[in-house]
Amino acid sequence: MSKTLKFLIVVFVLGGMTVFVLPNQIFRSSAQQEAKPLTGEEKPLAIIADKDKNKIFDNLEELLAGQSENTTFDAIVLFEKNLSANLFERTKVRIGDFSIKYQYPSISGVAVTLTKGQIIALSQLSFIKQVEHDALVFPHLDTAQQWFGTIKARTDFGVDGNANGLATYSKNDMVIAILDTGIDPNHVDLGPGKIIAWRDATINNNQSGPYDELGDCVGHGSHVSSIAAGEGDGDAALKGVAPKAALVGVKVLSLRNVQGQIRCTAATSEIVSGVQWVIDNKSTYGIDVGNMSLGASGCSNGTDSLSSIVNSAVDAGIVMVVSAGNEGPGPCTIGSPAAAEKAITVGAMADVTPGASSTNACGDNDLPNAGFYLACFSSRGLTADNRIKPDIASPGTFIRAAAAGTTNGYKNLTGTSMSSPFTAGVAALMLDANPLLTPLQIKQILIT
Repeated sequence: MSKTLKFLIVVFVLGGMTVFVLPNQIFRSSAQQEAKPLTGEEKPLAIIADKDKNKIFDNLEELLAGQSENTTFDAIVLFEKNLSANLFERTKVRIGDFSIKYQYPSISGVAVTLTKGQIIALSQLSFIKQVEHDALVFPHLDTAQQWFGTIKARTDFGVDGNANGLATYSKNDMVIAILDTGIDPNHVDLGPGKIIAWRDATINNNQSGPYDELGDCVGHGSHVSSIAAGEGDGDAALKGVAPKAALVGVKVLSLRNVQGQIRCTAATSEIVSGVQWVIDNKSTYGIDVGNMSLGASGCSNGTDSLSSIVNSAVDAGIVMVVSAGNEGPGPCTIGSPAAAEKAITVGAMADVTPGASSTNACGDNDLPNAGFYLACFSSRGLTADNRIKPDIASPGTFIRAAAAGTTNGYKNLTGTSMSSPFTAGVAALMLDANPLLTPLQIKQILIT
C-alpha cells in the first residue's frame, strides 16, 4: 500500500478523535487535577492585547496604573525593524539605559526590565511595535487511544513515528519537541536514547542532561511526553500516540518562589526563549512537531510575543500544538500562546469510559456517565479578536501516562495539558504517513 493511500486512510480513521468546538458552546465534565474548581465568582480574565492601540498591552497598563515613574517592570518589547546593535543604541538614547535578558530574532523582540517612565516613552517611538508584560506562565491513555482511533490507525496502517525503520532513535524519525518541566530519562517509556536532544532554558537550573521536577511540577513534562510518544515498555496498554517518535526536551518550567509559595512556573520571556531555540535547532535535530502544554491565563488576541513566536515556528515548518488552558467554561478564556493563529489549539474531551465522569468539580450533579463531551474546565473562545479557538478537542480527562521519579510507574492527570500531546502524537503519525504535509495542511485536515 502506498504511503499516500495509507495517509488518507489514517486521516479518515483519526477523524474520530477531533471535535470542532463552536464558540461559547458549554459542556460539563469531571474533576481536574490541574484546573481549579469553579466557584461561580470568577473575575473576567486580563486582556492580553493592545485594544486601545497605544502600543502598551492592556494587562501591563493595569499594572502601571498608580505606580511611580521609577517603578520597574519585566517586559517584552517587539520592534518594527530587525534587531541590531544600532537599533538598541537608538532606543537607549531616547529612553535611557537598559539591559537585555533575551533576544528573539524570529519576532524582532527582546526581554528587558524597564521603569514605568521608560515604558511610556517607548510607546511614543515609531519603531516600537508593542510593549507587553513578561507575565508568569503555568503548566495547564489506554481507553482514550482506543475510543479516539489511534490504536486502530497504528495497527492497520503501520505508522508509529519510526520514519526510517531503524531500531535506534535519530533526527530521521518523527521528532517531537516537548517544551515543559523536563523529561525523566530513567522511565522505561522515555529512554534510553529516545531523548535525542536537551535544552534547559530555565534561569535557575541550566542543567546539561535531561531531568524532570516533582513537587508542584508533578513530573508534568514526563507525563506529557509519555502521552505523545511513550514506548509502553512499563505497560503495553499505555503506549503513547506515536510510540516510536523521538523526543527533544526543552525545559522551560521549573519550581520557584512566587510570593512566598513554591510554584511550577516561568516568565514569558523564558518560554519565548525556548521556542526560539526550537526554531534555531529545527534542522539540527529534525524537529517536526512542538508541544506546549502551558500558558498564561487571560483573553488574548494572538499578538503577544509568545503567540507571535509560535506562529514563527509554524512558518519555519514546525507543527505547533498548544493546550487551550483550564480556565473554562466561560467565554474569552483563551490566553497565550493558545490564541496563536497558526497553532493547533486543543481543548479537553472526556471519552466514553463511565468512570471518567465519576468525580465532579464543576458544580453539576447530573453529569453523563458515558459518551464524548467537552470538559467544563476546558478554555474556549471567542478570542479577544473574535476568532474561534480552540481548533479541535482531544482526550484530556483522567489520562494515565508515565510518572516521573519512577522507572515504570504511571499516574492519572487531567487537563488540556493532556489533550495537547495527544494531538501532537497524531500530527507525528500524519507526517510519518506523508512527510510532505505542511503544518497548516495538518491543521486544516484535523479541523475538517
